[in-house]
Amino acid sequence: MAFMRWLKLVLGMQSLALTQPVDSVDAVSALRATIAGYVASWNRADARALGGDFSSDGDLVIPTGELVSGPQAVTGFYTSVFNQGYRGSTAAATLDRVRFITPTVAILDGTWSITGAHDAQGRMQPPERGIYVAVATHTGHRWHIAALREQTSAQALRMGSPPRP
Repeated sequence: MAFMRWLKLVLGMQSLALTQPVDSVDAVSALRATIAGYVASWNRADARALGGDFSSDGDLVIPTGELVSGPQAVTGFYTSVFNQGYRGSTAAATLDRVRFITPTVAILDGTWSITGAHDAQGRMQPPERGIYVAVATHTGHRWHIAALREQTSAQALRMGSPPRP
């Protein structure tokens, strides 16, 4: 009987910890650090670190529409990308908007760019830029990317723009 009371107490404390609201200022700072870390990993051509930023079921959709699912596949994708001319390129990203869906789930909107990439013949490629939408989840002691969607049809967010026909 004492064990059951102890178990209920422990389980109750765990569920309380999972539902505690995050301090939004601290959470936004941590999310900015997550994006900055992602960019730093790109700039080091560190495919393993990029894959490690994704949750266990995280996925990535690149501007061509290719879907890459899971951290290992993301690592493999970036390994291939760096071997095909992106090693030595420079990435940049902004985090322009954060919307908390729950205390541990956030939608991120921002811009990204890559300069200094080369094609298979070693010729410099034009800069790439666009916007991204990401879903980030807080697990353990850090934020992970659960979904990242990059696109190039827009190059900046326009907050509050009226819909276009």
